[in-house]
Amino acid sequence: MVARLLLFLYTRQYPVRGTEEWQTLDDEYYYAHRKQLASMIKCDDNEEEIPTISLCVEAAVYGLAEKYEVPRLKQLSLEAYQASAKMNVRSPPAIAQFTRSIEIVYSTTKPPDQLRDFVIWKTQTDYLTTPYFTLFRELFTSNRDFAWDLKVAVADIKHLHVYDFDNTLFSSPLPNPQLWAGPTLGLLQAYECFANAGGTKRLWAHPVHSRATGIDELQVQLVELSIKQKDALTVLLTGRGETNFADVVKRIVDSKGLNFDLICLKPEVGPNGQHFVTTAEFKNEFLKHLVFTYKHADEIRIYEDRPKHVKHFREYFEKLNKSLLSHPIDQPPPPRKPITADVIQVTELNSYLDPVIETSSIQALINKHNTVVTKGLPNTTRSPYPRMKITSSYIYFGYLINPTDSARLLTLAYIQPPSLIDSSDIRLMANSILIAPRPPNRQTLDKVGGKGKKVTWQVTGTAVFENKIWAARVAPVPETEKYYTNDPVPVVVLAVRKGARPIDAGRIQNWQPVPAEKAFIFETVVGDKQTLKVEAEDSGDDRYESRPSNRGGTTNGYYGGCSRFPSHPI
Repeated sequence: MVARLLLFLYTRQYPVRGTEEWQTLDDEYYYAHRKQLASMIKCDDNEEEIPTISLCVEAAVYGLAEKYEVPRLKQLSLEAYQASAKMNVRSPPAIAQFTRSIEIVYSTTKPPDQLRDFVIWKTQTDYLTTPYFTLFRELFTSNRDFAWDLKVAVADIKHLHVYDFDNTLFSSPLPNPQLWAGPTLGLLQAYECFANAGGTKRLWAHPVHSRATGIDELQVQLVELSIKQKDALTVLLTGRGETNFADVVKRIVDSKGLNFDLICLKPEVGPNGQHFVTTAEFKNEFLKHLVFTYKHADEIRIYEDRPKHVKHFREYFEKLNKSLLSHPIDQPPPPRKPITADVIQVTELNSYLDPVIETSSIQALINKHNTVVTKGLPNTTRSPYPRMKITSSYIYFGYLINPTDSARLLTLAYIQPPSLIDSSDIRLMANSILIAPRPPNRQTLDKVGGKGKKVTWQVTGTAVFENKIWAARVAPVPETEKYYTNDPVPVVVLAVRKGARPIDAGRIQNWQPVPAEKAFIFETVVGDKQTLKVEAEDSGDDRYESRPSNRGGTTNGYYGGCSRFPSHPI
C-alpha cells in the first residue's frame, strides 16, 4: 500500500489490473512480499488467494489517498478496485476478499463516497439474489453502516417494523418481586447498580440462565412475516448496552434464525457524542433518525412491552405528525410526510430464575463489585455505590401461596380499566393469607400447627374496596380444618392501588359470591415471608426493620388475632 503511494508520488503512475504496469508490480511486489502482504491484510498465504488480495490493497490505498488528500491517486485506486472486482466474482477467495475489502472501505472512508457506492452496487448485482449472499451475514453484524447502506439501496422501504427485545421477543429473567424488597428491585435493574456488571441484565448472558427462559414464538412468527415482506425494514431495538450484550443478543436471535435488517443496542456514546441516560431516550433518538432516513415509508409499527414506553412513543409520533402537517407554506417543504404510527403493547413475558440461583448470582455480582471498589479498579458502569451486601427483612407470618395458584387468583381481580394492570399504579399480590405481621411466638405456632403445615382453601367471594383494594374471601377445606388468622375473615389481598394499605381489606363488609367455576381451590404452606435487600455494607442491620408498628392495640391497623375451630361455614 505504501509502495503504491510512493510509486504514484514519484512517477505519477499507478498500475491498473490488465496493464503492463500491473503485471510488473504483480510479479515484483505480490510474490516477493507475499508473507508480509498476507499478514498485513489478514489473508492466507497461498497461491489461490494471493491474486484476489488486490481488492484489500486497492481499498487501503484508496483510504490513504483520502487521508492524505491525493485526489488523482484516489481516482486511480478506485478504477483499480473496480477492475479487480470483476475477476473471479463467484470464487470463494474472491468473495472472502471482497467482504474483507468492504470492512477496509467502511473503516477508512466517510459518506458520501464513490467506493462505498460501488461496493453497495457490487453486492446488489452479484450477490444479493444468489446463495453467496449468506456469506455476508457476519459482515452485517460487524459493520452496521454497510448493512444500513445496503438496505437503503436495495428496496424502496414503505414499512418500518421495530421489535423490542426484553420481555417482548425474549423472556428475560427479571429480579423476582417475591424475593427482593421493592427498592432493591429497581436498584438491581439499573445499569450502574454494580461496577463492571450492568445490573442484573448480566444474569441471563450466561447460557444456563438463557436456557431457563426463551423466545416468544408468536413474536417470532411476526418477525418472520416482517422479514419476508420485501418493502419492510425489520429492526430489533433494545436498550441493552452494545459493549456488554451485543454477542449474547446475536446468539439468541441467531438461535431462531431471525435475520433482522438492523440489530440496534444502546451505544456507550451516540453518533453525535451524546450519552443516553435512559432506554426511552435512546430509543426515541433512534426512531427519530429512522423515520427521517426512510422518509418514503408510509408506516412504522413498534412492538413494545413497557407501558411507559408505549405511551411515550405514541405521544412522540402524534407530535411529529402534527408538526409535519402544520409546516408553514412559505417555508421549504418538510423533510418527510406524516407517517402512520402503530405502537403495539405486547403482554410482558415475566420470568424468574430459580431463587437459589438468583440469590447466588446476585451475590457473585456483589463480590465482583466489592473487589472493584476496594482495589480501585476501573469502574466501567460508573457505579456510585460503595461496598454492598445482601440483608433480609422480615415481612409477615402467613399461609403462603405458590406462584401458579397466585396467577389463578389474580384472574378474580376485576380491575377497571384493564390498562391499570400494566401501570405502576397497581401492585399485584395474591401471595398469602396473613397470620401475623411479626415473627410467630410459640402460642401462634401451636395454633397453626407449626411451620410447614399445609392447609387447603376455597374462594367463597370477592370484593373491591373503594376501587383501591381487590380481595378474595376464602374458607378452609374441609370446613372442619383448624386455622388461625390475624383477621376475623380469612382474606387473600389480590391487588392494591398505589397509596392504599393491604390491611384495609379487613374493613370490607360487602362480599360478592363467585360462580362455581371461579370458586378456586388452592393449597398453602405456613411459613415466614421475608424479602432480601441489597444495601451498603456500613448500613444498619435490623432484620425486622420492615415490621409494622403496634398502634392502639392493633398491629398496623389489622384486627386482633382470630382463631377458628370447627363451627358453621363462613
